[in-house]
Amino acid sequence: MKPDIGKLILEYWLHFLLAGLSTSLTYMVLNLKKKFVRFQERERATENGVQALLRNEIIKTYNHFINQEFMPVHEYDNISYLYSQYKNLGGNGTIQKLMEELEEMPVHETSKRLKGEKV
Repeated sequence: MKPDIGKLILEYWLHFLLAGLSTSLTYMVLNLKKKFVRFQERERATENGVQALLRNEIIKTYNHFINQEFMPVHEYDNISYLYSQYKNLGGNGTIQKLMEELEEMPVHETSKRLKGEKV
């Protein structure tokens, strides 16, 4: 009995196509994994950069107001918001100590102070 040539050719082509499909899928998955890892690295770098900017702004505000008699309420609201976002990004305890010092300062409306009224 002779083997059916058409069936053999179809079987070899099917194996060839499946091997090619398998190789292509493996390449695509590995490529996607590589892109995902790069994306995660960039996301973490962005978070670290934002955290550094928040830290810098908090320190600048601290340095500006720590030796003054009071802190304007809008500045206090702003630095409190910056600090909450800093903490959400995993900020450390050094800035917490600065915030504790600022929280002890009196907070006033600036309009009263600017008009020369007693607060």
